[in-house]
Amino acid sequence: MNKNKADKIPVPNKIKKRVLSRIEECIQTFYDATGYSISVPDIYYNFGGLTGGYASRKGNYVQFNPELLLDNVEDFIHQLVGHEIAHRLCTEYYCNHLDLCSIHDRKVIHGKYWKETMNILGLVPDRCHSYKAKESNVRRQKRYAYSCKCKGKIYELSTTKHNRMVK
Repeated sequence: MNKNKADKIPVPNKIKKRVLSRIEECIQTFYDATGYSISVPDIYYNFGGLTGGYASRKGNYVQFNPELLLDNVEDFIHQLVGHEIAHRLCTEYYCNHLDLCSIHDRKVIHGKYWKETMNILGLVPDRCHSYKAKESNVRRQKRYAYSCKCKGKIYELSTTKHNRMVK
């Protein structure tokens, strides 16, 4: 897991307890509907940038963006924590228990099985949040201007794409 600015943003224990309680509630709701349960994942508050959270498909952990959590406590705990736990439940139930998919399958990420899991949890299966992130915590890549000889257009490419073209 990455070390970044988000590691330095303290999350009060009171909020951490609410996040844990929400995770346990989601796991119980899923168990009530399916008869299948998972263990509570390890919880880290070290995700930065624009992303609200991350659920590992290989390990039993979730990561949350502390800045977005603290700026949007109620909705974050209800929707985003549920969103990430839906990923863990989906991976464990549909891929590992029922063997219906691979952990690399798109159905697990935001597809059919994840949407079904979100519905079981009573959540709207939205892929993205709409929280505002502070500009200081958003990483910006340098842009490179490339021109197209055939049409004379200029395209701005990110550092990543620029570096791929240079190779």
